[in-house]
Order: sequence, then C-alpha cells, then structure tokens
Amino acid sequence: MTCPVMITAITAPAWPGIINKEDKTMANITSNNEDLLNKVKLIQPGVPIQFPTVKPGDLITAELINAIMRTVESLDKRVTALEGSSSVTVVPKGRLEVFYAIAPLVIEDITVKNEGKIKAGGEYIFIFSVTAIVDMETTYTVTPTINGNGSWIAELVMDGYTQNSQGNSITIPENGRKLIGVRVTVPDVNDECVGTLILSVTENTPGTKVTPGHAQVQVTVGEPPPTPVTEARVTLRLADSAASIVGEKVKFVRGNTEGRIQLNILFTKGGTYSTKAYLRNTSGWLGGSSNTSSFTIYIANQPNATVNKLINVKFTAGLSASDTELIFSVSGGDANIYVEYVLGLTVSD
Repeated sequence: MTCPVMITAITAPAWPGIINKEDKTMANITSNNEDLLNKVKLIQPGVPIQFPTVKPGDLITAELINAIMRTVESLDKRVTALEGSSSVTVVPKGRLEVFYAIAPLVIEDITVKNEGKIKAGGEYIFIFSVTAIVDMETTYTVTPTINGNGSWIAELVMDGYTQNSQGNSITIPENGRKLIGVRVTVPDVNDECVGTLILSVTENTPGTKVTPGHAQVQVTVGEPPPTPVTEARVTLRLADSAASIVGEKVKFVRGNTEGRIQLNILFTKGGTYSTKAYLRNTSGWLGGSSNTSSFTIYIANQPNATVNKLINVKFTAGLSASDTELIFSVSGGDANIYVEYVLGLTVSD
C-alpha cells in the first residue's frame, strides 16, 4: 500500500503551488495523483519531456516523487554520456591557400643563355606552400597528380624532401603554414612534352566548412623549370673542391675540406639584390663563407636585355653530416622580388 505524503509547499519551479487536502475529496486526490504518475511514466529516452503540472490540493505520493527522480537521474546520465562522447564532431571553418613557392635548382646549360633545362628521365623537387586560414588545428589530405604524355610520376616527399612521404596527411595548426615537397620524375620523352602538376589539399571532417585549395604548375621537357618569378632565374654552374655534381644533386665528401657550389643568376630586371644560402638540416655541416651577399644589377635599356651574376656558396660536410638540401634565395630589385630555389645535397665518405 502506498502511503500518501502531505506537502504544504513545493519550491521546485516545475511543480509550483500550495497543496491543501481540504480542497478535494480523497478519491479525487488519488485519481489526480495517478494521472500525474502516468504522465511521469511517459517520459522515455528520445521522447521530448513534458513534466506534469501539480495543482493546489493534489496529493503527491512517494511513488510519484521517486518516478520523477528516476527520470531526472536518467536524463543526467544521458547528458553526461553525451558530453563525454567522442562522436561529438567539431566542424572546422575557413579556407586553404596553396601556391607554388620554391623551384628546383637545375644544372646550367651554357648553350641556352645559361638557363638550366628540365631533362627527360630527371627527378625534380617542386615545393608548395600550404596556408590554413582555419579556426582550429586539423588534419588535411594532400594529393599530388601530374598528367601528360608518357609516364610522369608525382609523389609527396617528407620534411627534408629526400624520402618518400609515409602518407598523404598533414596537420596544420590554426592559421598555420607548411611547405610540401613534390618529387616529379620525368619520363623518357622528347623536348616540349608537358606535364601538368597539380597539388590539391582538402579537409575531410564530415560537414567541413573549409574551402579546399590547389595549385598548378606546367613542367616542360627541354625548358627551364617554372619559377614563381621571372626577374631572376638561378641555375647550378659547377661544384668543386670537396663537392661534385652527381645527377641532379651535389655530392660532398665528409671531412675537413670545404666544397664550393657556384650558382648563376640570370637577371631580366635591374636593381639592388640580396642572396642568401642555407641548409635545411645543418646537423654535422659547417658553415662556409660568402653565403650572404648584396649587389646592384644594371641592365641596358634594350629589348630582352639580361645580366648574369655568379654566386659562390661554400659548406663543409663534417663526419656526422647527412643528406640535406640547399635553399638559395634572391630578393630585392626594382620589382621587389623574393624567390627561392632548392638543391639536393648528398654526402659520402
């Protein structure tokens, strides 16, 4: 038998009012109480909650109170589980900016105005900048493709740009930037054959609000590599002392002897320029001399006039030196340019 509980006041906002047992007969009170209990029992997971209204004079039993408390406990458990659930997905918002940033530094061909050319069968590293103008750190999918006559190959390379990437996912912090290298292998085709290199970057959260980004570069066999700017084109002229040209890279011999890399810059516009050379991974390498310089270029006021400038950069590969990359930049001039080139360096005993 359920024992009725007489309550003279209820302060909870869901069931306001004053109960006065003299306002109703016991039969009516019991009937009303059962109606309230039935309404509470209708509260089920997934069904909108509609709490019953208690009127003045209604009798509230322990059974009714317990039913209400169980419902509140159930609701609390479901809310707690929802707050801790990994299935709650935060959708990032923003956009991606992708552009071609650093050109491959190729070997000079002195028969074509000192301009190095893309060769059939060669391998070249093209570096892109990916900027995430996004409201949170997240992971992106990076996909390189290249289309053209013959079997062109485009593959991601890791930081350092000397090994295959272990996947095509990268994490970029909020409003962060990363450089992505793509190694292109040119097929054995004739000059003037073109490969269209595309780097696409997407954010794959379900319902994402991040606009994808992509950049496109045309690679032509028998022509200089495309560059972000045309006012200054850099080529590799020679390597000597403890350095030598092997394939499309420069090899250094470990030891205490300094190696020299000589670069040629073909200028199409005059002005005051600065150059800088540095290694991406300096561990085991010893800094050389003349790796930063400034100079002024004067170009005659004639159609297609150009000026060549030779730059020497020097490094020593210590006993613990490992493969790395030389980054060479040119900045300034009347057009206020900034362009970078990358050249692979290897070491041997």
